[in-house]
Parts: sequence; structure tokens; C-alpha cells
Amino acid sequence: MRGNPRTRLAPNAELAWQLCARAEERWRLGSDTERGTWLAQCRQAQAAEKAVAQAEALRERVAKRAQPQESEPFWMFELPEVRHVLENGAILPPTFSPAESTYVRLLQLPSDGDVARAAEEQGLEQETMEAMQDALESLKGESFEAKMTKILISEKIALALVALPPVVPTACKVPHVVFGIHPRAPEWSVEQMLEKVAAEKNQKDKTVTCIEMPTPRPMKGYIRLHTGQSIQS
Repeated sequence: MRGNPRTRLAPNAELAWQLCARAEERWRLGSDTERGTWLAQCRQAQAAEKAVAQAEALRERVAKRAQPQESEPFWMFELPEVRHVLENGAILPPTFSPAESTYVRLLQLPSDGDVARAAEEQGLEQETMEAMQDALESLKGESFEAKMTKILISEKIALALVALPPVVPTACKVPHVVFGIHPRAPEWSVEQMLEKVAAEKNQKDKTVTCIEMPTPRPMKGYIRLHTGQSIQS
């Protein structure tokens, strides 16, 4: 797993500023050439600090996309069949808590009305997000057939990848439905799980188990709007 960008870049920024301070002292006593060197080192320090800030902002945006808040409204593709399976069978590890509702998250909506911010956090243009929202509004309550293609299980979470019909728009790069999660699971993302599956392909000991469905399992789903307090059909 990649390290925290701030952890990797912060020492570089600090070192750059130390060099800048030393060069400034020499500049006061030195020649025009030394003054030019000092200015160049200052620019380097500023660039390093900017890189730290940009990396931290990117990390926060990725974390928000991976861990959206249930209290905020969002469009979903609800899969009640998955919930029934979880209720009727012990298919999860005993330490996992079953998902209270089973759905594919389609589009996160801003609780404060800031569509531009919500679009950026999901990697969308504002116009694209608005068009997706209009399309989902027109499909609200409709049912479609989706297909479960893979099941991923780690020590943190169990989920399935879902192939949605083309008519259903989604901002999710890897549509999935969560089966259950460990109560003390840290931040996670389905993209990270898939990266581990690829990296551990030829390893005997795996941290993520990937179960390919020989034949994708069809499931009926419904377009719903989760308002933060309730689900609207």
C-alpha cells in the first residue's frame, strides 16, 4: 500500500526551507551569483511545500470518495435479494457485521447544495453530475437487472462487484455492493482491494480472496434516493 503523501513529501519541504535559510545568510554577505542561487533555492522550497499541500488535498479527496457519509443524500441501486441472502445464511465471518442495507452507490449528492464540490470529489465535471442526477431522477423507482461478477473478501470487508446495465448512470468507478464489514475496519476502497488481488495473483498467502463467478449471477435492483434519513422509491 502506498504511504501517506504528506509523510513522504514533508521532509523534502523542510529540507528545502533549511537550505533556503542557509543560502539567505550567504546572500547577505555574497555576490550577485550567490543571490541568484538563493532565489532559485527559495523557488525550490516553495515548489516542495506546494507539492505537500497538493498531495494532502488529493489524499483527502480520495478518502472522501472511498468513505462517503451515510448522513448525506445519494442515489443508489438497491439490491434487496442480497439482503435476504445475508439474513438467511451465515455467509460472513463471525467477526463481521452484516450490511444493514445492500446497494450499489451511484451518485453522492451535496447536503449543502454545493454541486461543484460534490462533482470534484467524485471526479466529475459539474455538468456531467447534473446530467446524471437528472437521469437518475427520471429512473427513480424503476427496476433493472444487474449481474454479480466477483466476490472479494478481506480481513476488513466482504463485497461483490456488480455489472450495472448501461442505462443506469453511476460515478462509481467500480460498482459494488457491501455484504459486511469488520466493526474496527480502517479506511478501505474497492480499488485498493483489486490492486491487492492483482499484486497477490501468484502468491500462496493472500490478504484478499477473489471468487470469480463462473456465470455472473443476475439480480433485480431498484433506483432509489437515500436522503440521509430515509430511502425514497
